Amino acid sequence: MDVLGRVSTSLPAALLAVMTIQAPASAADCGPNANVPAGSYRQTCTACSVGGGNLTAWCKTMRNQDQQTTLYNFPACRSGIENLDGFLTCSKGDPAPNGTYKASCRNINVEKGTLYASCRTVNGGWKEANLQLGYCNYQIYNTDGALACTLPYGTYQRSCRNAHVMNGQLSAECKTASGGWLTTSVSAVCNRDLSNNDGRLTCN
Repeated sequence: MDVLGRVSTSLPAALLAVMTIQAPASAADCGPNANVPAGSYRQTCTACSVGGGNLTAWCKTMRNQDQQTTLYNFPACRSGIENLDGFLTCSKGDPAPNGTYKASCRNINVEKGTLYASCRTVNGGWKEANLQLGYCNYQIYNTDGALACTLPYGTYQRSCRNAHVMNGQLSAECKTASGGWLTTSVSAVCNRDLSNNDGRLTCN
């Protein structure tokens, strides 16, 4: 066989070798056939890789830019993994409470009744935040990198202080007619006005 024949015969084998070398790059993709954790991030992230319990990928930001991000200890995730503006995130620990904070906070973790997360500030940075859930049974939101929760509406807010909700009860210190302060509580579920009646919370 001449030299040209030998080159022609070996060409398919060479192409097969190249395809075999490139296969790992395809397997490292985030598509439906990739051997990576489940989650919606796979729709907006590429070049996923897993190692040492950590997930790394290149993910799209809201400005359609790609940035590399790593989610540490992803086996501890209790929810699907998401891409939050270019960052891989999930919920860990105990079940995370509902709230709009999930749209701008990442690395959500609940331990011993406290909610921990990294939350976006108005300047675009990230800030570590936490909130004791025992004092907050209502909507949780992110306010400039801090976790906070709403209180039930009512005229009591004009003359009561240190209000909080725990186990379905609204508690506060409310001013009396004589100018003193009383510690009082009432059911936080009220379809009428929650008001301060001489130092006592009432639903009327």
